[in-house]
Amino acid sequence: MNFFTRQGWKCALLLVVMVVGSSAAPKLDKRLNGIWTGVMDGNAVEYRFKNGTYMTSVGGVLSGRGTYITDSGTITMDETHVFGSVYNAIFANAGLRNVNFESRWYLSNEFIIELKSILLKSDCCVEQVEAFISALLVMPPTPYSVDKKNLIIAFKMKIGDKTIDRVQVLTKK
Repeated sequence: MNFFTRQGWKCALLLVVMVVGSSAAPKLDKRLNGIWTGVMDGNAVEYRFKNGTYMTSVGGVLSGRGTYITDSGTITMDETHVFGSVYNAIFANAGLRNVNFESRWYLSNEFIIELKSILLKSDCCVEQVEAFISALLVMPPTPYSVDKKNLIIAFKMKIGDKTIDRVQVLTKK
């Protein structure tokens, strides 16, 4: 077929529309848009969702941001940035006093490299470090439900060979 003819251009345009139009756009549940608050392990938590992006805070301190998609009652969150200083207190409470992240946004990969270095200098073995980091930043598709006032996320964290189930109930602000 000669694409330089009028008929050829129509076929080429149709092909482009079919290819581009058939790629599935990320699904977003617009009901998530807004600010959701709750309590986890005695700390106030806040999730801010807006059209495929999110930001979290713990105890009023920023902790993470990234992107999310939803599909058939599941949410997949990809944390692209981590706010360093919030983890200083978390690790201090766990007995790791040599953790001193700056109060700034780290790319997740940058944060992981620094965290691995810190944890490997402590008494943690490589397998423990890998399992902990995976559970901290990687969230597989997770079931959720939402209505006008409540968002319920059923987290399932795998740390090594142990699975921890946790249900987070958040209220729309």
